[in-house]
Order: sequence, then C-alpha cells, then structure tokens
Amino acid sequence: MNQNPEFDRRDAFILMTMAFGFGVLFSWGAFYQWGSLPVAKPVDLPAWTQAVGSILAICLAVYVPWQQRRYQIVDAQLQDERARAEQREFIKVMQLALIQAVSEYVSHCEFMQREFKQKKIVRAVIPETIFRRPPEFDQFRTKLHLMGALGHRVNKLITHQDLVRGMHGEFMRLSEPMPTYFLSSYKERTADGAKEGNDLYDHLKDAIRVDHV
Repeated sequence: MNQNPEFDRRDAFILMTMAFGFGVLFSWGAFYQWGSLPVAKPVDLPAWTQAVGSILAICLAVYVPWQQRRYQIVDAQLQDERARAEQREFIKVMQLALIQAVSEYVSHCEFMQREFKQKKIVRAVIPETIFRRPPEFDQFRTKLHLMGALGHRVNKLITHQDLVRGMHGEFMRLSEPMPTYFLSSYKERTADGAKEGNDLYDHLKDAIRVDHV
C-alpha cells in the first residue's frame, strides 16, 4: 500500500465530504420527509436510517475497490521506476568494468603488432597466456543486451578475442619456419582487434561520460 501523505490527505478529504453530506441528509430526513402532501410530515426514522445506510454502503463499496486499485497502480509505477534506476546503476557498473577489459585486450593486440614488426620474432619473450579472457567478459556477457547496440559490439569483441586466443596458442606451438599464410592471418586478426577495441573503448567512455552528466 502506498504511504504517500498526498494520497492519505486526499482520502481523508473524500471520506469527510461523504460523511458530511450524509450527515446533512440524515439530519434533514430525521425530522421531515417530502411527499405529495403540501405539508411536510414526520419521517419514519428507522426506514430513513436504513435508506441512508444503504446508499452509504453502496458508495463505500464502489469507492474502496477503486481506491485500492489506484494505490496498486501507483505502487506498480514506483516499483517500475526503482527497477529502472537499479538497471541504470548496473549498466554503469558493467561499462566501467568492461572498459578495463577492452583496454587490456587492445594493449595485448598492440603488443603483438609491435612484435610482428621486429626483424625476428622471439616467441620466448611472448607470454603464452597473453590473450587469456578477462573475467569481466564472462561475468557480464549474459547481461550485455541491457546495453543495446553497445553491448552487441562488446559481444562481438569477446568472440574476436576467443578467435585470437586460439590463433595465439597455435602461434606459440608451431615450429619454424612458420607458415606464411598463418602468420599473415594472425597479424591481420590482431590489427583488427586493436582497431575495433580502440573504437569500442572510445564509445564506452562516451557512454560513461553521458551517464555521469
């Protein structure tokens, strides 16, 4: 039940108005009744009381369910507003966590890009687990739809990171000389990851900035 004082005052006013109106009506009828005779005559008090009580009961029977329904609608609206506010806060938490994960993936892709530019790639200095999946990707993946189109882009980057992680495993296991087609494909994948990740990072920053305005 809604506890808003505005509604409590409104209910009290309506009930007091009804009580006052029926009080006036009852007081009038307690002494006189109007009929076809030109002169008023004493009223049948029990019958008049029953009639007024019946009218009052009908009014209350209509008013109380209507008022309860009004309260239910207001409560539902308040609950919906609270749910939307909680969802907005959760999305902010997601964005802040994911922007770190995206930044980490970008830095790893850029690291590999620098290694590819070396005259000779020394795999011994490259961490084998460099493309391990950030825990934030698993933590929030099922909730990315709450972010709309931005969440869809994050999901695509997670899929891209899975592919690069698999290619990196092959890259670390292959013996020399490394197949040219594979090395070229791996370079292209990491370049795409760095580009898409940087763009997504900027969009996440913009979304966070807008949310905090």
